Amino acid sequence: MKRSDKQKLIAVTIFAAFGGVMYLKNRMMPKYADDYPYSFIWEGEEHGNLAYGNHRYRRVKTVRDLVKSQISHYKTWDGRTIAESLVQIFLMPDSKRKFDMANTAVMLSQLGLCACLGNRRKGRKLALHKKAMVLTAGFWACAPHLAATCMWLTGSMNYMWVGVLQSAFVLQYSRRYHDPSYRIPVWLAAPMGLLAGWTTETGAGAALMLSGMELINAEIHKESASWMRVGFAGCLAGVLLLMIAPGNKIKYGIEREYSNTLPTDVDDRFPGYLPDEYLYTPYMFKAYFKEGFLPTVLRELPLQLPILIYLMNGQCRTPEADRYIGALEAAAWAIPMVMLMSPEYPIRATYPSVIYLLAAALYALDRTGTDVFPYHCGWFKNIAMITGGAQVVSILCSLLVDADFYCQMTDQIETLKKAGTNGRLTLPAIMPPPVYSAIVGDRSIDLENCTGLGDEEYRDPYNRATAAYYGTGDYRVDFECDLPYGDRSIRGIVHQLTQPVRYFIRRMSELIRGE
Repeated sequence: MKRSDKQKLIAVTIFAAFGGVMYLKNRMMPKYADDYPYSFIWEGEEHGNLAYGNHRYRRVKTVRDLVKSQISHYKTWDGRTIAESLVQIFLMPDSKRKFDMANTAVMLSQLGLCACLGNRRKGRKLALHKKAMVLTAGFWACAPHLAATCMWLTGSMNYMWVGVLQSAFVLQYSRRYHDPSYRIPVWLAAPMGLLAGWTTETGAGAALMLSGMELINAEIHKESASWMRVGFAGCLAGVLLLMIAPGNKIKYGIEREYSNTLPTDVDDRFPGYLPDEYLYTPYMFKAYFKEGFLPTVLRELPLQLPILIYLMNGQCRTPEADRYIGALEAAAWAIPMVMLMSPEYPIRATYPSVIYLLAAALYALDRTGTDVFPYHCGWFKNIAMITGGAQVVSILCSLLVDADFYCQMTDQIETLKKAGTNGRLTLPAIMPPPVYSAIVGDRSIDLENCTGLGDEEYRDPYNRATAAYYGTGDYRVDFECDLPYGDRSIRGIVHQLTQPVRYFIRRMSELIRGE
């Protein structure tokens, strides 16, 4: 077998293995949190499905239902019509199987687009199997809150799926930067731009920024093409449709008055959200820097290493490459920086940053070549083996946490179904396994997001939507009960280590049976 063929086979194997693990993780993620309220036609007249109100809870079943729901959503909540339409389309069936398959394909497509953005057009290139290792390991380690942005149905549509639309659009301008003769049909540029812009705020802004930078560069060199201007105009139109949605003004007031999502007290809040009186104060910027900006930047540091090596290697640097890497870096840094000015700073919103930083890292590696991977050095081999081993341990532990969360959730659901409409029910709270969760962090559901089927109030919008989904009576979640992994004795620690394994075996048995 030729060396190049062997490298291709290794690269395909890496992607296939990564895709298989990601599909398994998808199959272990139940419908969760916003998935239940978004399964129903959006009740704009009743403050929206995520807030308190007397909702009628009619499932989205047809295209007509979808259109009606999205019009109401646009008018009363926010402008993320593309993302939320995808959400409601995949929530129409009760089973997640089709979504799980599609979501895995989208994730691999996202990695493929990162590879294309980071692909050098001419000269020596990094071997395919090394690119595959960088892409999969970099995405796994550096994507912000992987469970919320890439696995959770509602979250993946709002971040990873629209990230594909954004990076596919930016790729056209990337190719044009490297090849002035490159062009796409004008009729294709407009909808690509519109779909990239009418997505989510941070990613749409980055796509507009990068396409605008290349358009200006082309205009300066008198090499611009009509498709570039049309594509940029389409992206700008999409961003405007996103930002001028009437619901953007209404949503914040609804969340404050009719929802318990946002905190009313600074001592009873979760990262990324603040009470009204602290917005745009020194406390806000300090909190958001510590809870949002800094974790994002630190998580992405491994991807900065290839770029640093490139910048220190004068022999492989060119003005063209410097500008390209600089543009990608600018987009990657702009996203967490702009979020510092937002009234809310959930880390998951910085997801688009990793797309462009991963592309910049790959491009830098392409420029510096294989010398970045000195396999003959013993110290490098040791670091590579330790890093690779840590990644494998992290993935395996994440599967245990996923299976544990899935089984606890489904046990809650079964309890809810058995009770039916007979009176009000109290469900025990669930909890991720502390040991494995500490190893995995936000690569899976963590303690901060492990709320199970809802909150402690019977009338909580998440509780009521879930009850309507399964056709049961009112219920609440008891957070004062003995938590599943609350015992800190030796026996309790043993239980923490063994119970997730039993849950994993249980879930794998269900999957083998086709459940």
